[in-house]
Amino acid sequence: MNQIVNHRSVVLPQLGAPGVAAHTVKKLSGFGIRYGPIKAEDLPVYMDAGFKATTQMRLKTFPFKERAVLIPIELVETIKPTMIIVPVLFLLGGIGGPAGFWASALHDGSFAALAFLSAVLGEP
Repeated sequence: MNQIVNHRSVVLPQLGAPGVAAHTVKKLSGFGIRYGPIKAEDLPVYMDAGFKATTQMRLKTFPFKERAVLIPIELVETIKPTMIIVPVLFLLGGIGGPAGFWASALHDGSFAALAFLSAVLGEP
């Protein structure tokens, strides 16, 4: 093994820490674990600084632009259950209302369905 690498450590991303038992890796492979910066682009600076991470390398921001990219993914995940729940809410709104079934469904069921859709669209 000494002919392949001249060190006995592995650099892992900081956010990978919860999934790795460093003592087990050391015991099984002989390699020590170093928890590096969050972003791979910071690795050269991290290594040049003697494997020392700056405070900025330890921070993960999640700006609006990155969050907005996830909105379509979240909405696609909710389409199938929404297609089932909205008609059920509409029909349940017609049961037991003071007016007839369809009048209650149009009034109460529409309100329930729109409230549900608002909750889905307003989900953080």
